[in-house]
Amino acid sequence: MSGTNGQVTGAKILNNTAIAPWWANGLRVAGGRGVEVRNNLVNSVSSNSALDIGVFGDTGHPLESAEISGNTLIGGGGWNGVRIGSPNSASLFPDAYTHVTLSGNVMRGAFRAGLFIDLTWVDVTLRNNTIDRPAEQGILIGAGVIGTGRFVGNTVTNLRPGQVAQRNDSPSTFRITD
Repeated sequence: MSGTNGQVTGAKILNNTAIAPWWANGLRVAGGRGVEVRNNLVNSVSSNSALDIGVFGDTGHPLESAEISGNTLIGGGGWNGVRIGSPNSASLFPDAYTHVTLSGNVMRGAFRAGLFIDLTWVDVTLRNNTIDRPAEQGILIGAGVIGTGRFVGNTVTNLRPGQVAQRNDSPSTFRITD
């Protein structure tokens, strides 16, 4: 699984169940190439994210490619700092560009935004995902995000009054296409 320069290649997280993780994320993807995260169930994450995606640490390897699909993520984004629902995680390594595709996932009942994108450099494809009952926005692109997003066929349902399906706080540096 280790590629050149210690970069993990071909890692697979398949068909797992994580119930009520405490002081941890339900699932974590931290750098790599050819990473697959499929058909997992994460339920009742109390303090962190149901799914956290990004580079490894503040000097680690970038996430060169990952396919995140068919997962059910319930809850997440609790009381531990600014972690949100099912996010792409914060990155302190600005030269690492994260490339990720999320497709066919269900994100339900996040304690904050359903999906939060806050990496410095990101290329993300969101295709046919369902975000249901987030406490805040369905999809939130944080301030300072640089990159591109292809958002196709996603559904945000059961928003609370005053919340929006999608909010981009980086409109001049993060371009969304469909």
